[in-house]
Parts: sequence; C-alpha cells; structure tokens
Amino acid sequence: MTQASSANFAVIGVGNSSQSLTNYIGNSTNGWGYYQTNGNKVYNGTETSYGASFTTNDVIGVALDMDNGKVWFRKNGTWQNSGDPSAGTGEAFSGLSGTIYAMVSIYYHGDSITANFGASAFRDSAPSGFNSGLW
Repeated sequence: MTQASSANFAVIGVGNSSQSLTNYIGNSTNGWGYYQTNGNKVYNGTETSYGASFTTNDVIGVALDMDNGKVWFRKNGTWQNSGDPSAGTGEAFSGLSGTIYAMVSIYYHGDSITANFGASAFRDSAPSGFNSGLW
C-alpha cells in the first residue's frame, strides 16, 4: 500500500456490482470494507470496531468464503479481530451472497494502492482450505 497524504481514508474490501464506485466501500448494503484510518470495519455506512489501522507498506490480505458468505481481513500476516478463516470463525462480515468483487476506495488524489492478484508472489500464504484466487 502506497500513500502520499497524511490523512488517507482508504478502504479495502469487497462489494457486489451495485456498490457505488463514486463513494467508499461500505457506504451501503452493497459493500463490506476495512477502513485504513482507524481499523474499523464498515457496512451500510456504519463503522464498527474491528482491527488495527494500516498505512504505507502494510500488506492487507482478504479471505473470501462464498460457500458460507464470509470475509476476513489480515494485516501483515495477522488476521484481524482474532479471525480464523480456516476454522470459519471471527469473520469481519457474514451473509455475503451473489457475485462479489475485490474493491478499494481511496480519497486523496495522488494516493495509490497496489493490488496483487497473483502476478507476483504473495507475502503470506492462503489459509488452509482457501486458494490464492488463481484458477
């Protein structure tokens, strides 16, 4: 994650095709996000205490289990909120259904986030029972 401003307001998460691309992930019932500034999770415009904040050079992992409709977030190798995707516990959100996409929201012009969908080696391995998203 690369950022240029001091108050970044980035959100990393997932959403369906109805998630607004002109607003942040989690502003509605169509997206589920992990908020950079304070580590909260956000859904339907409501932030809830969740995990650690993140900043420049932190690596955020996402585990998505669509068989059970759950998503987890990992910062630098540690699943937030004592989550354990392999055990199916401590998820950030549940009840996800339909087609879900990876999403990122950034607020400030000049900020950027680099996503890795497998073009280079992942920092951390996928949890047991999950794959890297590569087929």
